[in-house]
Amino acid sequence: MRLKLINLCILLFIILTISVLVYIIISIVFIFLKYESFEIAIKSLSEESFTYKGGVVTIGMKYFQGIVFGVVLLIGLIRLLKRKE
Repeated sequence: MRLKLINLCILLFIILTISVLVYIIISIVFIFLKYESFEIAIKSLSEESFTYKGGVVTIGMKYFQGIVFGVVLLIGLIRLLKRKE
């Protein structure tokens, strides 16, 4: 039962991580197509938001922070389940 729960958590985490990474890639592509500059698309990942030619570009670090939080949560859950066994 606990092994199924761990496998389910790992599977859910992998699915969420892949979906976030796909969203980030799509965002980079759209920003690249809109501003025609790869530098701006990469810069949009490192800052919460920034202004470029009067328009504010936002995708931000919140997605990376979400991935890090998910990893920490997953590690904590696995350790907790291992202690109970």
